[in-house]
Amino acid sequence: MEGSKNNTLILAGSILLAGLLIAFGIYAVNKDTGTVTPPDDTIDTTTTLDIRPITEADHIVGSINASLIIVEYSDTECPYCKDFHNVMNNVMEGYKNGNEVAWVYRHFPLTSIHPKASLEAQATECANEQGGNNTFWTYINNLYAVTPSNNNLDLSVLDNLAKDMKLDTKAFEACRSSKRFEKAVQNSYNEAIKVGATGTPFNVFVLKEAMPANTLVKVQEMQKQFRPGQVTISNDGKRVSLGGGLSEQGVTSFITLLLEIAPVSAE
Repeated sequence: MEGSKNNTLILAGSILLAGLLIAFGIYAVNKDTGTVTPPDDTIDTTTTLDIRPITEADHIVGSINASLIIVEYSDTECPYCKDFHNVMNNVMEGYKNGNEVAWVYRHFPLTSIHPKASLEAQATECANEQGGNNTFWTYINNLYAVTPSNNNLDLSVLDNLAKDMKLDTKAFEACRSSKRFEKAVQNSYNEAIKVGATGTPFNVFVLKEAMPANTLVKVQEMQKQFRPGQVTISNDGKRVSLGGGLSEQGVTSFITLLLEIAPVSAE
């Protein structure tokens, strides 16, 4: 019985991995690859995947204490980021209790191809300044909904979105004009570069506990299927980075793989 059970688990794991590879493979090349210039103090973190600690100051959907936190580095003018934003909103509907999976959004504007992206990122921070985390998510959801992507957004829309949300428009416009969040956005960009991001979206899956050996083996097998740097595993087995977008099936399959649980159904 034990041998039969093990064979069943191996088969199930293989099917899951195969499905994930298919889902991931379709979207892996769907990323913007604008020229990115590492900051002068760039260090090699490709094996540690040391990202800034996740805190209450982050833009988060779900609990900061979730077993798995997906940290996304994104560009509001990237068309694949727009698609992936919808994917993540749909995925998070299945994890409404927030205790298993959470989603953190961080800025990675590729200004070499999307000069407006940094200004848009700053606008989301101005919205956050007025209303906090929920206001940030409402604003950025609305922004992704209206942008045609590829640097084609009319920047007057940024103020219109704030007005539609009934924010203090004078304070919002003053915030945008001051560019006081420009440095914070740039710091987020620099962080993404240090972790190994070369395009958008770029995701780091952060686990509270290290992956067990059987899960690690499955992720390593997946890693072999892609070019170096596209899938990276941290030395401590607590973080995995994925370069490029994922389908909804791909995200839920990867969550299942990392947590060894079935996705929670949306109510």
